[in-house]
Amino acid sequence: SSEMFRGCETILLAEDDEAVRKYTHRLLSQNGYVVLEARDAEEALQTAKNHKGAIHLLLADLVMTGLRGDDLAKQLTAARPEMKIILTSGYTEAGVVRHDLLSAQAQFIQKPVDPAELNRMIRTTLDKPKPKP
Repeated sequence: SSEMFRGCETILLAEDDEAVRKYTHRLLSQNGYVVLEARDAEEALQTAKNHKGAIHLLLADLVMTGLRGDDLAKQLTAARPEMKIILTSGYTEAGVVRHDLLSAQAQFIQKPVDPAELNRMIRTTLDKPKPKP
């Protein structure tokens, strides 16, 4: 059941498409997660800086205006090495960066994102011990 995929962790959601951002926020909140919302990488960096507690996961669109999701992930994990990463993209050329990203401990999910699939990926990503660098 989807109960298995609930959680209480804090997720930073960086997504420049407002409809997708609102939908994803609602989906994650319904599953018990605390969601910090950002419209782009700059806002995500600011939000992370202002947030006192842990941020367990970054869920970011790979292709946003300004800084890309993978560059955002690199900057955030420099300050918060324990943060897990899931990147999403609707662009097929995202496959080009996948290899490089996955070696950097990021998961990748293709848009449009299936809610059940996303829930499962978030839960399994959060539950996986982070490899030592």
